[in-house]
Amino acid sequence: MTTPLNTLRALLLAGLISTSALSVVQAAQFITVRDGDSSIASMSLRDPTRITLQGGKIVDVVGDVYDQTRNPNGRITVMTDAESGEIFVQPVLVGGAGYQAVTLTLKTDLGTYSLLLKPLDMPADAIVMQSRGKAQPPGAARAASSYSQEPARGQTPEFTSSSYVRSIKGWMLAMASNRAPEAVDVRRVDKRIALWSEVTFTLDDSWVGKAMVGDRFTLTNVSDRTLILDEREFYRNGVLAVTVFKHQVEPGTSTPVWVLRTRSEQD
Repeated sequence: MTTPLNTLRALLLAGLISTSALSVVQAAQFITVRDGDSSIASMSLRDPTRITLQGGKIVDVVGDVYDQTRNPNGRITVMTDAESGEIFVQPVLVGGAGYQAVTLTLKTDLGTYSLLLKPLDMPADAIVMQSRGKAQPPGAARAASSYSQEPARGQTPEFTSSSYVRSIKGWMLAMASNRAPEAVDVRRVDKRIALWSEVTFTLDDSWVGKAMVGDRFTLTNVSDRTLILDEREFYRNGVLAVTVFKHQVEPGTSTPVWVLRTRSEQD
């Protein structure tokens, strides 16, 4: 299925970042970042989104940045303000693929951070990065990983806890990088789910953990009209987070849809 590092109605589930804990449609998105680690944020389709580092400056940007000469197929435009140390980003509409999630590596005077930016049809706001030192070494990360912070199976999650938010972010980042931790069983499914007549909806695989499951779907528009999708249309009881990578799906094109949900007895 399409990778991110490239209107559905009540379903049985739902996959990347529209959870109550992670929704970011406020005036500003405050993102905790660590040197050498990755974080997730949203950028507006309509207008440039400002990215700033609290107490520091962004000095360089690495990624699939559009350049008319050197990279005409780049997926994101970046405008820099050297004086303030801020950047302004906006996704580029890629022919046949629509708007896609993009990972940028930001070099700053406080460290180097990776941001997975997901395009959303929302008003432009600011992404404020708050540095919290360096990423944990592999051993420590396993001991306190976002997966280990899952609630015990059958336990009600606490959506307001920072550890639970990190757990959800950890799941999404792992699926985005296509690297599953040892505690997660990735099951290839390749099963078509009945949805609407206008689409085919295929469950590609399921990432099964002790308390949560990440389902990765591919939605294909088989109609002759453009479909407009919204994460909220995938929610039901038990769904923790949803991500639709392309909200505008042209006829004959597809988009990944990811659903993170609590694990059930059927899993």
